[in-house]
Amino acid sequence: MIITSVKINRKYDSATRLLGFASITLDSMIAIHDIKILDSENEGLFLGMPSRRAKTGVFKDCTHPINNETRQLFENIIMSAFKKCVEENKQVMYLELSKSMVEGNILRVNQSIDDFEEKEDPFRKQIAE
Repeated sequence: MIITSVKINRKYDSATRLLGFASITLDSMIAIHDIKILDSENEGLFLGMPSRRAKTGVFKDCTHPINNETRQLFENIIMSAFKKCVEENKQVMYLELSKSMVEGNILRVNQSIDDFEEKEDPFRKQIAE
């Protein structure tokens, strides 16, 4: 499994811990939306996976990594993309895995943000048409 695209949407709200949202695409086939990028006073930045409120009032993750290795991959790519978005002072940033990486059909856990290139968001283009 590889992350083939990542989209960051920054949220400017100093009153909450929420800094933005991320969406990722896995193997160009499965999308995971509404991954929260949060800031903790004690722990720094962390991810909140998509969740919903159960009848008991407790929030339960709808989607989440099964093992620590996959969680680290998600965190590495999403946090690196978020930092790039902040550094370039952009509200929204869409990055795709570079074509050479996709054509090589490389399956690896040690992906880095350097494997991605900024592109126009294809979903935003579809909505405009």
